[in-house]
Amino acid sequence: MPRKLLFENRTCPRCGGSGEFSYCSMYGRVCFKCHGDGAVLTARGRAANNWLSAKKRKLAGEIKVGDKIVIEGCPGFSKSEIVTVDFVGYRENGHKHYAKDGVTLLPYFEIDGVNAKGERHGIATFEHHDVRIVLPKERLVELRAEALAYEATLTKTGSVRKRAVKLKEAA
Repeated sequence: MPRKLLFENRTCPRCGGSGEFSYCSMYGRVCFKCHGDGAVLTARGRAANNWLSAKKRKLAGEIKVGDKIVIEGCPGFSKSEIVTVDFVGYRENGHKHYAKDGVTLLPYFEIDGVNAKGERHGIATFEHHDVRIVLPKERLVELRAEALAYEATLTKTGSVRKRAVKLKEAA
């Protein structure tokens, strides 16, 4: 069943809104442009969606023990996992990564946690990279409302209306 898109969208030009296209032995008849939804985001909807996605991310260095994060899976191979963080930081004998010049030795910043089934998962990244976090439902509802309000301030091309910005500054 196709999911309902939150932001401004239009009928998929590839499949005509059916969500199906030519047959593929791995994915069946799913349309790769709309991912089976039958609709694609407009430039305005895509900008608002990107804004909302950015609000659901935090720098790895800001993650604390007890936070819930999403460990991204690889589509077609592994699923994304929601974990409760129980370790954040550098391990003494942790993984090391050589920079391209072959001289600098940089330790990875590690975030480990446990999912709902009790399985351990973790990521190794740098402190300044962002990680997707799991927000409480109330905050998510607020963010969606803010994103829809943000979408209303955008032009057709997805950029912020200068006139709307001037009106907000005057108020």
